[in-house]
Amino acid sequence: MKSPRPTETELLTRLQTEFPFPNYFYLGFGAQLTLLQTVRKWLPGGGTVLDIGCGPLDKTALLAWDGYECHAVDDLADPWHREGDNLKKIKKFAKDTGITLTVSEGETLPAEPKKADAVLLLDILEHLHSSPKPLMQAALNRLNSGGIIVITVPSAVNIRKRIDVLMGRTNMPPYQQFFQAETWRGHVREYCKDDLVQLAALMQLPVLELRGIDQMLGVLPPMLHKPYLFVTKYLPGLKDSWLLVVRKP
Repeated sequence: MKSPRPTETELLTRLQTEFPFPNYFYLGFGAQLTLLQTVRKWLPGGGTVLDIGCGPLDKTALLAWDGYECHAVDDLADPWHREGDNLKKIKKFAKDTGITLTVSEGETLPAEPKKADAVLLLDILEHLHSSPKPLMQAALNRLNSGGIIVITVPSAVNIRKRIDVLMGRTNMPPYQQFFQAETWRGHVREYCKDDLVQLAALMQLPVLELRGIDQMLGVLPPMLHKPYLFVTKYLPGLKDSWLLVVRKP
């Protein structure tokens, strides 16, 4: 008899228990839960997933435990990835979780899978120093017909950034971080809704889903969660991030 599918709560509890960096979830589990729900919605029967720019595999792990065949790639060259034995911990987590991880040089994609049912580009596009077109084309080349690309990006005009700009502050990462960085790996161009509409149109990809999401709710004091969620329910452009799902014809 086939084992019952784990619940969202069971998967998030397992992530909190087994993930090797316990302080990583200070923003909450909004990003992880959104990704799990999205892939379940559009690939309910399972399938093969390629996570490009996977980071420490916190989101990919949920899909692997949920029965998806998961492949992931990242250069894992952020400073914290290489501190102490962090890289070793990430590689071990991938092995223990059943994820095929490729630590790449530059933007090289892994040899496998040759074709996937879903490609994930989660908080990746805002870091690109040039057009996303080559990356989007590479993702399409790896997709089966009818496969999906799931994209998340921070909103350039969320409520916090609008207030910051009105107060004379930047809507970009703190200037001191940019000034002191020898190699900038932070955000280069953040996105608004119309950017994502144009991205899908320029790539000639039908949009399955485009909505504001909450990936950083943990930034707010708990007493502000309900007012924020109420306001952004009706004004989704104020949410902290955007989710775009497109399908390969």
